[in-house]
Amino acid sequence: MMAQVDKVKRYDWAAPGDSGQQLNVALDALKIDHSYQRTEVSRDNTLATAREFNWSAFGAIVAMQRVNGDIYVVDGQQRVLAARRRGDITHVPCILFGSKGPKHEAAAFRSLNIYRKFVSSFDKYKSGVLAEESPETEIDQWVRSVGLTVARSHDGTSHIVDFPALLVRLWKQSVNASQMALLVQREINGDEPLHSAIHKGLWWLARSGVELANHVSKIQTGGGKTAMLGSIRKLQIESDQKGLNPKICGLGILRLINYKRRTRKIRLPLKAGELT
Repeated sequence: MMAQVDKVKRYDWAAPGDSGQQLNVALDALKIDHSYQRTEVSRDNTLATAREFNWSAFGAIVAMQRVNGDIYVVDGQQRVLAARRRGDITHVPCILFGSKGPKHEAAAFRSLNIYRKFVSSFDKYKSGVLAEESPETEIDQWVRSVGLTVARSHDGTSHIVDFPALLVRLWKQSVNASQMALLVQREINGDEPLHSAIHKGLWWLARSGVELANHVSKIQTGGGKTAMLGSIRKLQIESDQKGLNPKICGLGILRLINYKRRTRKIRLPLKAGELT
């Protein structure tokens, strides 16, 4: 036991914290906070779970109890909804932890779901913002300050950024290039949602030292968003690339910038800003 304790101290591993209580909780007592939980849960999947309900498959939900006694579901929202659909279940197994509030719960939700593919990138991003994680918090503050919104494109809001996972990944590598790519694409697109492939390309160009603001007018005159996407896809086909990495997207947009320029064409060292 002493050797295990020494190992934890030696490698500076995190303390495990509250181990929780295992108990049965009344379904009616369970609440859901949509500030970090998914707002959209598959009706078909919930109905199928209710129809084929099995305690061994249900397992135990994870919930957290706030200081006022309210209990919030952190993991197992869909299973709780399925149990409620049946009408013959009053209590469910639960591992109950103490909660310091929504921020604490959002951090727990994020820890539980960060590697689960079925949790949408929007829910992961939203929980990261509420839990004040980095860089999600910085991204959210900045995009709001310039009139952008990270949301699903069908939400009906203008100036939408609907690729949070990509936004976070590229932001971590270059904040300045990410900000410039967003601002330039918004200026070119107007009220249309921003596009992930265009963001990759503009980010790559900005990271490679291209002054994007100087080329907004040329891109708009050349066809704007539609032309950029067309040029990117054409280069993708020509280069026989299966995916759209930032370099391919950037060189596709660069073609549009250089189109019909006899002199002063922008030529980049191919290794500059390269990201596969």
